[in-house]
Amino acid sequence: MKKVLVASFLAAIACGPISSFGQSPAPAASDTPVAAPSVAAPAAPRSGLANISPAESDTLRAANQKAQKDPAVQAAAEKMRAARKAAADAIVAKDKSLAPLFDKIEAASAASQRVALTADERQQLNAGFDSIKGTPEADAFQKSNNDFRQVVRQAMIAADPSVAAILAKLPQPTVTHAGPGAPRPAASASATPQ
Repeated sequence: MKKVLVASFLAAIACGPISSFGQSPAPAASDTPVAAPSVAAPAAPRSGLANISPAESDTLRAANQKAQKDPAVQAAAEKMRAARKAAADAIVAKDKSLAPLFDKIEAASAASQRVALTADERQQLNAGFDSIKGTPEADAFQKSNNDFRQVVRQAMIAADPSVAAILAKLPQPTVTHAGPGAPRPAASASATPQ
């Protein structure tokens, strides 16, 4: 769950269209930067999305782009951004040495660029999340992420009802705070896009 929480945190930075369905950053060596989830750069397929075709991925991408224009999605994204900021502030309040890391993440987000973190920076971010586990800020961030995913899913289905069958093929990610790096739960039958 740690990886899901950290990835969600970094994805929340962009809060833009999810145009990389079926794709994620390739694993990196420990001394090379690890790219955070990005809407800009396609990469190797994620294991949970291997059972959808490129055409289905394109259909999801198109429905997501339409969904991003939905006022409910935009409102949920804003709530998620606010919760992310509160979580980041709580982490920095516990460990001021992480402020430059969050500044780096924010600068990349403001410039609409991918956030590349070294293995050490990712480890520091994981430790930061561990430090706020169980706090109201962590709970609010978790809830806002799950709410955002659900609102996007509903808006995608409203934009193109055919995506419901595609989404049913995908594992349903959830953000919990078992903490960054904790084991990922088993995939369920219902699905929500990443």
